[in-house]
Amino acid sequence: GCSVKQFPIIGKKVIPNEDDYIIKALMYEDENNLTAALNLYKFLYDKTKKPVYFEKMIENLFYQKEYKGVLRLSNEYLEDNFDKRIFMYKILSLLELKKINAAKNELLNKLNKKDEFFYRMMAYIYLKEKNYKKATDYLKSLYALNHDKQILLQLVDMLIKIKKYNEAFAYLRTHLDMYGCEYDVCLRAAIIYKQTYDYENLA
Repeated sequence: GCSVKQFPIIGKKVIPNEDDYIIKALMYEDENNLTAALNLYKFLYDKTKKPVYFEKMIENLFYQKEYKGVLRLSNEYLEDNFDKRIFMYKILSLLELKKINAAKNELLNKLNKKDEFFYRMMAYIYLKEKNYKKATDYLKSLYALNHDKQILLQLVDMLIKIKKYNEAFAYLRTHLDMYGCEYDVCLRAAIIYKQTYDYENLA
């Protein structure tokens, strides 16, 4: 989702040869010349004021590990406009700089609590802190929003880690009843049943 090779959606052209500049910037990215790409995106943003070019500037700074630069530019931009992609890189940069509490506060204050990104990032932060109970709570909320099987498998793993086996089984069974036997989910269930010697359910 964070690929620097993604062609930006730019809308109506504002300056001549706008596509040419984009292609050149993408070629620089492909060559891992992120500084040159960043300069082109800055030029495009200054000329057009399109948010997508500012997003690409932030993205390239992040991949150059210029986390303080990401924070400086994102703070300037987010003062007047909320852009979820720029905000995402701000949060990731705070985490890279070990500013965990600042990242939590930003998420709590700026995002709607129905936003999947909020729960995904909070779960990730608590997982890094090895606070598995809190991470599990956020994964439960995230799963309730989208019922994605990968989130389910993460949730089941966390429940097993904190020894809530019956709850893990209940989530697995409910998902299988509602959505059928998706390969990854059935395989995880079979492994757990085998490990717990529950041969009836394994069969």
